[in-house]
Amino acid sequence: MMVRAVRSSAMLAALSLAGCVSQSVPENSPYFTRGSETIYSIAYSPDGKQIATGHCWLSPHDERSYRYFASKGFVDLWSAAPKSQPVVITSSKTERVAVPTFAGDQSLVVHDTSELIFCDAAGTEQARREIPRAFALDTAHQLVACLTDDDQPHRLQIRNFDGDIVSSEFADPNGRSLYPHTRRAFSPDGHFLAACTRFDSRSVQIWNWSTGELVRQFEADEHERIYCPPAFNNSSDALAYVQSAEEVRLHNIHTGELLQTFAQQSGRSFDLCFSPDDRYLALCGSGDDPQGKAFGFLLVWDVESGTQLSEITRADVWGITAMQFSPDGQTLAAGLSDGKLVTYSRHELLK
Repeated sequence: MMVRAVRSSAMLAALSLAGCVSQSVPENSPYFTRGSETIYSIAYSPDGKQIATGHCWLSPHDERSYRYFASKGFVDLWSAAPKSQPVVITSSKTERVAVPTFAGDQSLVVHDTSELIFCDAAGTEQARREIPRAFALDTAHQLVACLTDDDQPHRLQIRNFDGDIVSSEFADPNGRSLYPHTRRAFSPDGHFLAACTRFDSRSVQIWNWSTGELVRQFEADEHERIYCPPAFNNSSDALAYVQSAEEVRLHNIHTGELLQTFAQQSGRSFDLCFSPDDRYLALCGSGDDPQGKAFGFLLVWDVESGTQLSEITRADVWGITAMQFSPDGQTLAAGLSDGKLVTYSRHELLK
């Protein structure tokens, strides 16, 4: 596993731009592991003391398309202390994967495409509520983005945690199916919902869910597609998404202005997230070496300048499949395709 980092004053005030270096990540980087099921999603508790990981089993014939073939999900709840033992939360009736999110009181809500599972801060299940075709969750505002029950093309609607419909239906103007990704679909302020057009992956749309207004639509360039979940920044005024395997774009969602582009040549993208202060953007995924062997990668950029600050590559796994910054921004937790969870300190990423 190698790290290539660009030191920048934008990242650490004490450091100046110094160019690229290569070094190994320290062997004592904290690992958490329980089995070999791929980590699909990661959530930190608001106080940063716990980490929840959503796992899935992969179809053996097509592991890199696990978003479409994964099944039998479960969630692990960990103490953020290294080498801790998890509390295991298994989701019944899981069609793909169970996705964890935390509420402000440190309690945990797990959702899949059929139900919500409510747990206390210790991971003890308190209740379950069936909400069919649920795809994305906003625990702060107790909202669930669901597919409508009718046939193709899929439309979207918002329900509350009791299962009541609280919005009108959203439909793509061109009649394509819409899909809210299971992670990062709601803006942090709860006003907006991001959804991609399913199957053709040509468009990402931003909806004001309370009014039903299509606020903004970004279309991929000709012969290109939009990949991995789009990500709102924490100020809820910008959206990042991956176009093709070579570029990440950042737009102002109110004006549509292209604020920044981030070049990447690493390969397939699986997850995208901002640091809590919106200064840094991270991307993870899977690439291929010259011999065709898959590896995992993680990139970090300075948002204002577009400068790539760090790149981690891991030859021991075929992909880095999920990630999340800690609430204080000092740690980045990354999920690996072999089921391990590893945390990188800010110092490790940028030294």
